[in-house]
Amino acid sequence: MLDITEIEKGIFHVEIKNPRMVNDEDLFLTFLSKSLLFNEFRLILSIEGEKKFTKEGRKNLGIWFKANKEELGLRCLGFIRLKDEIIHPNDKKLKSMQLAMPCPYNVHTSLDGGLKWLKDNSNHTIKS
Repeated sequence: MLDITEIEKGIFHVEIKNPRMVNDEDLFLTFLSKSLLFNEFRLILSIEGEKKFTKEGRKNLGIWFKANKEELGLRCLGFIRLKDEIIHPNDKKLKSMQLAMPCPYNVHTSLDGGLKWLKDNSNHTIKS
């Protein structure tokens, strides 16, 4: 089940929870596309249970990312992925994601930690 909460102005927490629904991945892509309509936004993503997208979901996400990378870089001020395990700052997967993302990207174990990082490391301030 997909749940999207605006926790502060322009800061969205997107949760993919159990039980997973067939259309969760499509709804996530729809949200990403709609988020590009904002001048600026920040995103926190948490995925419960099975962490991987389906093969089709990964393909669609890759296509979307390739088509929208430039726009994402202009509008997304920061992206946090919440995970259960602590990721070392020199982790190769983390470094490759940070290089691939057109916006500041990091991994945190708590919503509060991720929110603090977003506020401290975003490129701009969200306008009221």
